[in-house]
Amino acid sequence: MVQDYDVHDNTFSHINTENNEHNSMFFLVGNGKFYNNRINNHQGNALRDWVVSVGDTPKSVEIFNNIVVESRGSILLSKLNLSSVS
Repeated sequence: MVQDYDVHDNTFSHINTENNEHNSMFFLVGNGKFYNNRINNHQGNALRDWVVSVGDTPKSVEIFNNIVVESRGSILLSKLNLSSVS
């Protein structure tokens, strides 16, 4: 799990195109920023993000200015509930 990640200015092209498995270029758990990325012609999601805050102060995830083309999926967000984890 990562707090305050800052993923930006990446370019990926023609990755995993011969495979039918649904993978992600980025799989993040935590909170932070994902921006200015260009991902094209790949199999799967550009980003899978499990959003979570640590402690009592809510944190946010900011996703902006990304280009995802010729992909099976783009961005998938899920909320991770740590109160149910012991």
